[in-house]
Amino acid sequence: MSSKLVLYGLTLLVGAFIVPGLNINNLFKKNHIWEARFFNIALVMTFSYILTNFLYDIVMIFLSAF
Repeated sequence: MSSKLVLYGLTLLVGAFIVPGLNINNLFKKNHIWEARFFNIALVMTFSYILTNFLYDIVMIFLSAF
């Protein structure tokens, strides 16, 4: 389980750099800053969860093959 925690930490950092690069502020009304921030946080967490499970499954497939 600790390997998954490490993957979560790494993908959270990666997501923290990728998501702000997306220009999603145009989806929200002006002066709705908190909604955009919460959406960014949810997007980073979702990205981290999906990427962690994908990488973990790939590693487990390769380890079971050998």
